[in-house]
Amino acid sequence: GKENKKEDYSLLMNSSTQSNLAFAF
Repeated sequence: GKENKKEDYSLLMNSSTQSNLAFAF
């Protein structure tokens, strides 16, 4: 959710591909 963006990104970082995108944020 909007208030849990950090947690959402943490879940995204579980994927090597999406983890690279997470660093952009």
